Amino acid sequence: MTLCCAISFAQAPSRFSYQAAIRNSSNQVVANQLIGVRISILQGSTSGANLYSETHQVTSNTVGVMTLEVGGGAPISGSFAAIDWSLGPYFVQSEIDQNGGTDYAVSLTTQLLSVPYALYAENSGSSIPGPVGPAGPQGPAGVQGLTGPQGPAGQQGAQGLTGAQGPAGPQGAQGVTGPTGPQGPQGLQGPAGAPGASATFSVSAVGDTLFLGGDQYLIVPGISAANPTGVGQNITDAQGNSYAVVTIGTQTWMAENLRSTLYCNGDPIPQISNVDNWNTATTPGYTTYNSSLYNDTIFGKLYNWFAMSDARNICPCGWHVPTDQEFTTLTDFLGTEGVAGGKMKSTGILQDETGLWDTANFGATNESGFTALPGGGRTSGGAYANLYQSAWFGVGDEYSPTQFWRRVLINFSSGVTRDTVNKKTGTSVRCVQD
Repeated sequence: MTLCCAISFAQAPSRFSYQAAIRNSSNQVVANQLIGVRISILQGSTSGANLYSETHQVTSNTVGVMTLEVGGGAPISGSFAAIDWSLGPYFVQSEIDQNGGTDYAVSLTTQLLSVPYALYAENSGSSIPGPVGPAGPQGPAGVQGLTGPQGPAGQQGAQGLTGAQGPAGPQGAQGVTGPTGPQGPQGLQGPAGAPGASATFSVSAVGDTLFLGGDQYLIVPGISAANPTGVGQNITDAQGNSYAVVTIGTQTWMAENLRSTLYCNGDPIPQISNVDNWNTATTPGYTTYNSSLYNDTIFGKLYNWFAMSDARNICPCGWHVPTDQEFTTLTDFLGTEGVAGGKMKSTGILQDETGLWDTANFGATNESGFTALPGGGRTSGGAYANLYQSAWFGVGDEYSPTQFWRRVLINFSSGVTRDTVNKKTGTSVRCVQD
């Protein structure tokens, strides 16, 4: 079983909130299940003195997260109110029984990096300073200091006049070139080298990952056997890049992020790499995350809104940047924004080399075949953000004179977020068929 936690402090006088995500030995979310929990407060280190212990029985939510209040359980030993929080550091040790009993099998110890203000203040005494004491007597005079360093040297005198240059000597005659020597005999052929090691390639069952051997791999959308029927590589942009497409409901979408540097009519889309040029641009432009060829190959380009809304069309001819309503139609078909993200995200995580998403990748099934990749984006200030943690998708609709609509999928949620960002923001683009 896997356990990871988050601690938050409310300004209550005698408790604080504790959350943990629970997965079983198959790395599956333990959802809607009664969990037995024992919480202990340790002083000084992860193996320090146990000042207080209590038990809880809580039920995990639909994504496997349990929430409880430390200080509000059934005490086993010690007094939570008697802890002097100024004598830290302190550590929270959590032990759980997945079956809701007291057979605690999984333990996680986490340092409290800050102490709740109300809990510290409760034990800190008065904050009013005492009166200033009288001045002490003057001490004896100190010994005489050392002699100071020697002063700097005076200015150097003026340089004397340069003498007259002597006459140049006569140039010597060039020597005669010697004859070319005869060519030597050809050397013997060396022995044949040892046979090279054969490369072993494999394809993941899910996650669209092509493993090249060692720790090398590529993401090839549509390659895994688990992809829905209808995913294929059958459209090409003005630059010659080919893309897989997928039909979802009544819409047909690209199953890969756009990589084109040309509009549909063949005009070039300007590249903007420099930070200052990016955050002042009010004209079309694209960039690649960290100017990396690898990121370009896997995650495609990041385009600002001025490029996405240009009438010359950055998508392949016959396709277009989706509108806000077209994205809403997609998420409604997949069961609303609250669950559509999991059905759109590619599966697997970086840590076990099964995919590209960092850590949890909650709810990811890619059952729609959309294959959303965590390509992050570029802020309006020019900073690159959230690679491997989120997918940013822009739409062509203007929200205001300075902002446009965006969709965001993140690794810790199975939903889709609809928000607005500055028009200078760079996002991935998924084209939809006209």
